[in-house]
Amino acid sequence: MTFYHGIVSTLEIDPAGGTSYTDVSQYLENIDEDVNVQAIDVTTLGDTAKNHIPGLEDGKFKLKGFFDPTVDGVLASCKRVIASFRYRPAGAGTGLPQYTGQVILSSYTIDSVVKDAVSIKAEFTISGGTTRTVQS
Repeated sequence: MTFYHGIVSTLEIDPAGGTSYTDVSQYLENIDEDVNVQAIDVTTLGDTAKNHIPGLEDGKFKLKGFFDPTVDGVLASCKRVIASFRYRPAGAGTGLPQYTGQVILSSYTIDSVVKDAVSIKAEFTISGGTTRTVQS
């Protein structure tokens, strides 16, 4: 069994929706991918337990990190467009998993506090699901 430390995770974004990704990992302290699949109730008369079939996939990415003009430019470029992402929770390397797909920027917050570093939070809604592949 192999485990990975979070510091190896990478997230790359292309606001143009292609494959010219910009790695924003160095500005982030937290990447939270949340993917859900609806459970559609198909219980019928006479059943003694609920029955379900899989429904639609839905997901979000939540990012938390520190402000920098580079990451600010990438995130600002994601407004009102469908962007591409590539998420590698175990880092880059042959045989390691990666998740790709399309996202829409749902929210972006810049937080300035007098006694702290300027921070950012962003939330992306996944459009069309995610694809898991193995890096070659």
